[in-house]
Amino acid sequence: MKKTGIMGGSFNPIHNGHLEIAACAKKEYELDEILFIPNNCPPHKDSSEMIDASMRLEMVRLAIAPYPYCTLSDMEIQKGGLSFSYLTVTELKERHPDTEFYFLMGADSLEEFPKWRRAQIIAQKCHILAAMRGELGNMEVKKLAKELSETYHGDFSLLKIPPTDISSTQLRRDLKSQKSITGKVPKAVEDYITDHQLYR
Repeated sequence: MKKTGIMGGSFNPIHNGHLEIAACAKKEYELDEILFIPNNCPPHKDSSEMIDASMRLEMVRLAIAPYPYCTLSDMEIQKGGLSFSYLTVTELKERHPDTEFYFLMGADSLEEFPKWRRAQIIAQKCHILAAMRGELGNMEVKKLAKELSETYHGDFSLLKIPPTDISSTQLRRDLKSQKSITGKVPKAVEDYITDHQLYR
């Protein structure tokens, strides 16, 4: 079976930390492909700082261009409205019944997972890979992943990634303060942000 990682998010903007998670997941779990799916409007985030979906989509396209194992889908943006992960994974599984899907998320999202809309559907249709930076809270996160695996009769596994302090929130703050983001996003993304005067 083909093994595909699902990398969802607002990517507002995409940064090197996102690409690092994709690379680590591909290597550790021998994935064939990482599918980046920018959401249209996330139900859990403040949309006031969200830039136009077409611009976020283009930044992802620029960021993943050098990596042949990364592909881009605009399925959530084309659908419009609020983006719910359970609908996306259901549609993907219907389109590709012979593909094994791995849903990538930050380990900090594990605690919130039971509050997600129809969380059980995501756990049934995908392996969950929770990216954990360094050893901080290692035992607690392992325990939580085990509890969720039992609760949802699914597979919640940990993906260890190198520590980093990059976040989209901090990048937006830096850009607003006219601080440099060089080295935190791909060069093509930095140029796109500069050319379009984003997050000012």
